[in-house]
Amino acid sequence: MPTDKEIPLPRKMNLVFGGEVNLDDVVGREALIEQTLSDLRHTSIIINEIRRFGKTTFLRLLETRMPDDWVCIRATVQDARSTTELIEWTLQNILRHTGAKEKIKAIISEVGQAPDNAKFNLGLLEFSLSAKHKKDAFATFRSVLKRIGEQLKKDNKRMVIIWDEFPDAIRAIAEREGERAAEDIMKFFRARRENEDLSSVRWILTGSIGLHHVMRRLSGRSNSINDMITIGLKPLEPPYIQWMSKCLLLGIGRDAQESDYLANMSGGIPFVLEMMIKYIRDNKDLALPLTANEAETLLIESASDVNLGRNWAPLLERVDSYYGDMAGLAESILDMVAKTPMEQPVICEALKNDFPEIERSVDKVLNLLFEDHYLQYGISSKLYSWKYEPLRIIWKSRRRKGV
Repeated sequence: MPTDKEIPLPRKMNLVFGGEVNLDDVVGREALIEQTLSDLRHTSIIINEIRRFGKTTFLRLLETRMPDDWVCIRATVQDARSTTELIEWTLQNILRHTGAKEKIKAIISEVGQAPDNAKFNLGLLEFSLSAKHKKDAFATFRSVLKRIGEQLKKDNKRMVIIWDEFPDAIRAIAEREGERAAEDIMKFFRARRENEDLSSVRWILTGSIGLHHVMRRLSGRSNSINDMITIGLKPLEPPYIQWMSKCLLLGIGRDAQESDYLANMSGGIPFVLEMMIKYIRDNKDLALPLTANEAETLLIESASDVNLGRNWAPLLERVDSYYGDMAGLAESILDMVAKTPMEQPVICEALKNDFPEIERSVDKVLNLLFEDHYLQYGISSKLYSWKYEPLRIIWKSRRRKGV
């Protein structure tokens, strides 16, 4: 638990909705930063957490904490729709990184179309592979990365490549270019750990959907990433989310003294807290909650607010998109467990009439809901329950209203 000296004095803080957070306003992540940097010295990392949990902000903060002998390359690849785009965006980010040595930039330039250097240095041109190297973009990438790894070892440096929202990219590649193309990318991670020339390169793969969904579609092959460490951001500890609550209330001109009930109802999730405080801001006559019940009522009202509906949706939108023909079963399980924690046999019995094949699929769906951070499992109680209480409340409220 942090000491009072580690918590700054409350100050005015602006509400941010999916935009770029001021890193000076980020607290409570130092221990995870240290753990991540320590892990990166030995292996690559997967970060999987629900949407709007602060993954990108954490990555930005991590970049500022990198040791001087590390070059950190971050590419948001969510919108990559082909292997070529994925590779070009990554190489472009390496070229533009001020810490990348000229020899590394020269290696990359050999496989690209000659850019107008003046415009490129101003960030006005995108890197593009030459026609020859577009034919097998990933083979080109492997070759370039091997040479970069050799140069890094000579310079006593390391490189961390971050592919932010990687599962979205790999899924799009599988749909557009076929499973074989996506599988070749995933196989690269297995080959990487067996290649001494790439020992100076580490990866961070992040996603709001887990790679388990992608691997399930790629014939279930998952051993290519088995040696990566998976970490979650976890909610902020109470002192940090309470500090944030005070700051955000000050930012909208409200009294910050009665902020703890809001902080507690957020479950330590900054986005949930921001949404509740935005609802307070937009309803100026609304009194601040003075009890836990009042805070829950405020959360439900904000979750049901028509103007905030689009903002809440990303927290709970993965079932329809990624569970395929199991989406109906997944939603029914979430509905039941939102009312009360349940054992697996009780879930099967309650849903067997609606889903005749439930006994063959319930364990698979429960495991996916567990890996997606919807549910948690009590080893001693054998009960499945929602992992994050505010999301349970939001889900239950919005489903009841048909939102």
